[in-house]
Amino acid sequence: MVRTDLRCEYRNNPLGIDAPKPRLSWRLKPGDDSVRDLRQTAYRVLVASSEARLDDDFGDLWDSGKVDSGQSVLVP
Repeated sequence: MVRTDLRCEYRNNPLGIDAPKPRLSWRLKPGDDSVRDLRQTAYRVLVASSEARLDDDFGDLWDSGKVDSGQSVLVP
């Protein structure tokens, strides 16, 4: 599964957000085009000081932990 179209307050790659509780959105895309009926059952949001830390699955600034939810639009 691939996450695509990541957004924060409706924006791609925003430089600054003044919302005290910014909302995140994303879309899921199957890694294999033959997959049908793809559903999200949980998510985890990581915020890190570098892309390398994200690659290591480490959010040194913030880690939501696993959240059981199918929500992927305007998640606070």
